[in-house]
Amino acid sequence: FANAKIIVAAHGTALTNVLFCMPGAAVIEISPANLVQSVFFWMTRKMGLGYDYLIGSRGDLQQNFTADVTALKQKVETLLSGQRT
Repeated sequence: FANAKIIVAAHGTALTNVLFCMPGAAVIEISPANLVQSVFFWMTRKMGLGYDYLIGSRGDLQQNFTADVTALKQKVETLLSGQRT
């Protein structure tokens, strides 16, 4: 996380590692439609990091879900081009 420019990850406790990101990094959080929470939005904002999200399909009992790869690619390309959300 300390050397990453962009973090792309499913919602979960591993995203707590954004605490080790350097200024200027950005996070794209992928969440199932039935488990949208804002904790990492607020964490990244407090740290001055970029943040975007992608809402996928509804998760099942184990929170398995799918996400639109084309939409994710577009979000990554936007961040790489220097545009912040």
